[in-house]
Amino acid sequence: MAGGLLKGVAALMILAELLQGPKCGYEINAAISQRMGASLPPGYVYVMLRQLERRGLVEPVESGEGRRKRNYRITERGLAFLFQHEDKIDRLISVLSYVKEAVGQLKAVSGARG
Repeated sequence: MAGGLLKGVAALMILAELLQGPKCGYEINAAISQRMGASLPPGYVYVMLRQLERRGLVEPVESGEGRRKRNYRITERGLAFLFQHEDKIDRLISVLSYVKEAVGQLKAVSGARG
């Protein structure tokens, strides 16, 4: 189950990155890693992009650059997917906020430092 949750969050993060415009896997990986403060496993974004492409949520576009680089953009189906899952995203944020608050309370009671 945890793997499914993390995979789902990764898919949402990739789609959110593509809302800003077409990007290659390297650019997506760098942006997500920076946002998370940790590196993703090597090749993880590329595997996820292939899965999202098979589901019709993203599609490759010509990069317009001379070098070999595959850019992706979000599709209409990808946009609809984000809209359809907005309530689940809100619930996930709520759960994570609860966990953060619980950890903060524990720190305050135990005098622990983060």
